[in-house]
Amino acid sequence: MIDRPAVMRLFGDEARELLIDMESLFLELEQTPDDRALVARVFRTMHTLKGSGAMFGYTEAARVAHALEDVFDRVRHGRLPLTSELLGLCLEAKDHLQTLLEGDPADVPVAVREASDALMLRIAAFEHDEADVDDGQAVHAAKPYDTGVPEHMTISGDATGEDEVCLWVRLTPADDWMWRGLDPLRLLDSFRGYGPFEVVPVFADGGLEHVGEVPFPVRWEGVLTGRVSADVLRQDYAWLLDSENLSIMSLGKRSDCPPVRALLSAAVGGRVNDPLALMAAARAMEREDICNCMDVQSVASEVAQAAEASSSSIRVESAKLDRLVGFVVELVILQSRLSQLVRGVPDDAMREVAEGLERLAGSLRDSAMSMRMVPMGSTFHSFRRLVRDLAAQLGKKVLFEAEGGDTELDKTLIDQLRDPLLHLLRNAMDHGIEPPEVRLATGKPEEGVVRLGASHSGGEVHIYVSDDGAGVDLEKVRLRAVAMGLIPPETEPDTATLLALLYVPGFTTAPGVSEISGRGVGMDVVHSAIAALRGSLDMETTPGRGTTCHIRLPLTLAIIDGMRVLVGGDSYIVPLTMVEACLERFVDGAVRTVECIEYRGRLIPCVSLRLLLGVPGEQPGYERVIVAGKEGHEVGFAVDAVVGLQQAVIKGVGNLCRNVAWISGTTVDADGGISLILDVVQLIRFAVGSVGPEAHA
Repeated sequence: MIDRPAVMRLFGDEARELLIDMESLFLELEQTPDDRALVARVFRTMHTLKGSGAMFGYTEAARVAHALEDVFDRVRHGRLPLTSELLGLCLEAKDHLQTLLEGDPADVPVAVREASDALMLRIAAFEHDEADVDDGQAVHAAKPYDTGVPEHMTISGDATGEDEVCLWVRLTPADDWMWRGLDPLRLLDSFRGYGPFEVVPVFADGGLEHVGEVPFPVRWEGVLTGRVSADVLRQDYAWLLDSENLSIMSLGKRSDCPPVRALLSAAVGGRVNDPLALMAAARAMEREDICNCMDVQSVASEVAQAAEASSSSIRVESAKLDRLVGFVVELVILQSRLSQLVRGVPDDAMREVAEGLERLAGSLRDSAMSMRMVPMGSTFHSFRRLVRDLAAQLGKKVLFEAEGGDTELDKTLIDQLRDPLLHLLRNAMDHGIEPPEVRLATGKPEEGVVRLGASHSGGEVHIYVSDDGAGVDLEKVRLRAVAMGLIPPETEPDTATLLALLYVPGFTTAPGVSEISGRGVGMDVVHSAIAALRGSLDMETTPGRGTTCHIRLPLTLAIIDGMRVLVGGDSYIVPLTMVEACLERFVDGAVRTVECIEYRGRLIPCVSLRLLLGVPGEQPGYERVIVAGKEGHEVGFAVDAVVGLQQAVIKGVGNLCRNVAWISGTTVDADGGISLILDVVQLIRFAVGSVGPEAHA
């Protein structure tokens, strides 16, 4: 028996994905309104949303989706032009559908129903502008069904076209479908939106006599002919395919297939379960070689063994993945403790087991982390609507470009990254991009460009938001900083210092407060959020040419490979992705906090962690120097000793140490002790700022 709450959650996930796809298609159609393939995809999406919504009791959502489906049916037949006004209305309808699908289908508020009615009146206004409105309204009128349909009666239609394909559809409803409000006849009806569809019910032994005892003692065998692929159909009905109650298989081109009636007869009586067997059985029936039909399954199975197995995927709740990662984290800690315990044990068998467990734990860690990695494309696409709406609100023309959508990042990071990116894009739209008349007066195209991109860089992800607008007015920033008392009036700060002022809470150059900006919380929120993710935020600007914000983040917040070092009695972790070399030096005389050492024929800053962190104890005469690189700079870190490599499970630093400089987290060592994870990015910036760029000459 299918768990109804689980099925409802699955439908909710699929519905949200359909709405995301729908919004993306609408935005693409704004750029290419004549793309018939996109129009067809929108129509199929509407049709799927309407059918599945009605099947699960979301009648109000199905009603709105049906109205949009009618509109796009007229568009795809050339009876209604696809204007920007119509697409804007469709985007509003998408938002309203999202509201309906997030609520209780059995208790839709009166205000929401009234909003549906108002929206459908506006949709109807577009339809009534056309002369053939009556024909359009009849396209998707529901056909009545008789639940007592005879065994060989079919729901059908005629098919034409030389490039059509045949798809085999098998629906096997669960026993409790009727009691849960799932209507298989309504579901079968939804297939007619893709093309002519013939279906035959198959009753259990005894015909109709058991109907009163079991809600649905039948399965349905159907053949769909049309220009839709099996992959598209599986995607549209993915919410039901996962439950194994529905199967959709391609039979090939219609011109190469036996008649539909022969295919249906073979599906009902041939005991077949794969397309090759069905085709063979249908041809045998077509030749009236019925006696061979029962044996055709074994023959077709031999041919089917050579077919390539199709890949599959399953849906897993993020909470389950989080629990899995938690178990892996604990396993990594135990494995590290075991490896340390067996180092001094003269037992080869025990060391071999420990090494094998270390390899297995490493593989399990990588697999668990990869499950949490999600492409950033879906996040990028969600901002296309934001840019479009803001452009309309501000009276600007803006082209949104996204690249690197296949770049993967930990899902936890992606969830927390949305708000910072939202603020950066709003700033680019409001403060960066100029109005069309201003751009034309300065020799620029009237349409501005906002870009959002991502790429991998070592063990990090680099994300940038750029615009080709006016850039940051540094003089305005300086005057505002003077007015706020942040800098003396006579000072002339450099560009980096002025840009850093934008991160100060309450700082804004906007002349007034609007719905978009002016409160001075945007860049402050971005800077704080990125810092909380152990990332960095940098800004560069060119007057008249635009501004670019660079965000660099670790791939994950859970586990990192690190190098464990000792300073006095304290233990620290340096992220391994930033380590470039390990040197040594002999100390003779006084040591400064930051000084220069030679590295590969040039001078680089070297930070004494003992002095910087205030570690008590006597300065040793021999030190190891860990050279780390970041943002084009190399910096050495002098430590007492290098313990070795360690998989560091990242933990928070706690409220008491949250504002401690140079530390980004903690981890539990194999011996049960605690190591502090160094914030190498901040340490490098401190060292470079203390010595100056001439140290790298």
